[in-house]
Amino acid sequence: MISSEQFSHAGVSLRLDQVLRVYAHDLNPHTLADLRGAIASGRHQWFRDEFAQAVRDGAYRVEEWCAAVGTSGDSPVRDQQRVVWAVVFPDDPFPTA
Repeated sequence: MISSEQFSHAGVSLRLDQVLRVYAHDLNPHTLADLRGAIASGRHQWFRDEFAQAVRDGAYRVEEWCAAVGTSGDSPVRDQQRVVWAVVFPDDPFPTA
């Protein structure tokens, strides 16, 4: 887990970054489904709003996103964020500005 001393990019909370590191690693559909279930059961209720805001603000640079979710920069960050959103919030439109 990342410490607050190591965490320093603007527009992203430490808790958002940590949840992405746990549930969105390698964009694994099983762990993303676990996040969907965790939210449905009442945990991480803040995640939807914070992730949507980070997406709208372009808060993750390629390096930060890749570090958080363990992916390569081969696919654009926005496309990878769409994958997370589609699995976790399948009935909601992807956030836009």
